[in-house]
Amino acid sequence: MINLQILFAIVFVIVLSLLLVIGRKRIQLQRIFFPFIYIILYRTKVGIKFMDWVANKYREYVKLFGYISIGVGFIGMAFISYAIIAIMVKLVFQPETTT
Repeated sequence: MINLQILFAIVFVIVLSLLLVIGRKRIQLQRIFFPFIYIILYRTKVGIKFMDWVANKYREYVKLFGYISIGVGFIGMAFISYAIIAIMVKLVFQPETTT
């Protein structure tokens, strides 16, 4: 009997392929780092009116949320940079070997 996880993976690939074929006129390929990284975008207008309504009605809150998000992003970037450097230093100066 086929594994349930493999079956779901096959169904997922088939459904995704059908969606890509059906909506191929709305698909746009973005080349981020040319030979290695690509992003496939599906162009749609779903949610644009809602986003405009929220941006107009709650303009000050949206601005505040944006500024707070930028600050949180910088703090997160600093934390991740520190964590990566700390792990690299630990890896170089305290290597653990298995015997």
